[in-house]
Amino acid sequence: MLVTVVINALAVSVFMYFGIGPSNYLRKIFASNGEIVWSWFAINSIFFLALFAFIVTTISFYLKSSTVTLTRETLKEELSSVLNPPGLQKLNTIAEKKKTTVEALLRLLEEGDSFDKGLTALARRDYSTAAQLLAEDAKKKQDQAAQSFFYYGNVHSFVGNYMAAIEAYRQSTELSADYPGPYNNWGLVLTNLDRNEEAVIKFQKAIFLKNDFAEAYSNWGLALKNLGLYEDAIKKFNDALRITPDSAEVINNYGAALEELGRKEDAAEKFKQAIKIKPEMVVSYRNYGKVLNSLGKYSEAITQFSLAIERDPSYAQAYNDYGISLYSLRRFNDAIEKYDKASAIKPKWAAPYFNKGLCLKEIGRVDESMSYFKEAIRNNLNYRDAYIELIRALASKGQYNEAKQVAQSSIQYNPKTPELFNEYGLILLAEGNYSEEATKFSTALEINPSYSLAYNNWGTALFRQGSYEEALEKYNASISLNPHIGVTYYNRGNVFRELGFLQEAENDIQRALELDCSLSSIR
Repeated sequence: MLVTVVINALAVSVFMYFGIGPSNYLRKIFASNGEIVWSWFAINSIFFLALFAFIVTTISFYLKSSTVTLTRETLKEELSSVLNPPGLQKLNTIAEKKKTTVEALLRLLEEGDSFDKGLTALARRDYSTAAQLLAEDAKKKQDQAAQSFFYYGNVHSFVGNYMAAIEAYRQSTELSADYPGPYNNWGLVLTNLDRNEEAVIKFQKAIFLKNDFAEAYSNWGLALKNLGLYEDAIKKFNDALRITPDSAEVINNYGAALEELGRKEDAAEKFKQAIKIKPEMVVSYRNYGKVLNSLGKYSEAITQFSLAIERDPSYAQAYNDYGISLYSLRRFNDAIEKYDKASAIKPKWAAPYFNKGLCLKEIGRVDESMSYFKEAIRNNLNYRDAYIELIRALASKGQYNEAKQVAQSSIQYNPKTPELFNEYGLILLAEGNYSEEATKFSTALEINPSYSLAYNNWGTALFRQGSYEEALEKYNASISLNPHIGVTYYNRGNVFRELGFLQEAENDIQRALELDCSLSSIR
């Protein structure tokens, strides 16, 4: 419409300027004797050629401008979620309709300002360039700085640089308090850092700003799932499905909650449903693979991880889970290869370093394993399992002082984690420090009164001090909480022997061997 108005206005102006209409045009071209007036013909030909060129250029510019706008808005939508690496399915659909390619559309957008260039780099997964361009745009253009900081935060989210992402989202919300996207993605980053209570607050804020924000409801459910509130999580997923009933993302998260409730077969069906709705959504392949892992179907799980990687070769989480399947199959060197790929893609993500450490430990390379446990901790100071494995590795090498230092640091970051107090107590037990280690085991039990292993270890400390009656009390408590641990029966059998109850001792030793045949080597 705009192009038509411009062309008609220009044509009318031209005819009015020369004082002619279409009926007089031929009279100007031909003289009274019928000969062509070449000067007039040339002038008018040049003019109308110029006019034609102007019209063509205007139309071309308009079409290009509308294509760039459509590309920009589509990318903004596709790159606004950090649930999955950018897949560009909608942009691909647009490219097919326009008989062109996604790369051609990206090249058009790349001719724009630093924001457009940054979006293009993010779409290509050139994260370092995207971060540089979006940060530059945020500084230059105050009117769209909130938007630039939002996508800048997404860049850091995709590469696992979560603290930088949080800072970017914070700046975005300070500049535009009614912008729901940054609150939603901020919450997702917090869930990745296991700060789920904080994440819930961010999702609630996003929904307050946009009450039909289905992804925020789904992510809220995800945070509740991480907090162990599975039934509440399912309610949020149902809220999301009322808004978007065919949302593969929500159905995928629903499956994750069902898995945590132990409904693994139901969870598998949800993941398969999500894959059917949206076969390009790689996270569903990954989650389906994880369920198969938990069912001991490691080879089938590998198939799902392979499908995820085939669709997205930069999917670090799929490589990591692929490694877990291989680890379970005791293919440790193959698993290490997958963990290396995961950490190369997301160098700030702690999990692949930790898992590689486990593999190295299994093949006897304990010193190397410790460096990977330390790297995992550097990238996540709250990584409980990494602390535990590092403490155990140091203790196995007799490096008790360093093990105690790690234990103290771990408790500083995880003061409500009973396993860490238990590990600290075991170090003291190995040193023969019987006066202090009881405090560590009792603290572990204050945090978790059902922690049977702490009772067992406390009983061992008392046994070594010759306090057999008290040791028996602790072993009894441990067995009442968990009657399926062979070593506890073995330890109680030794107490019975010391107390002269030989039949009870024999019964416990026999039960221990039934539960754990490896104990026969120390009988």
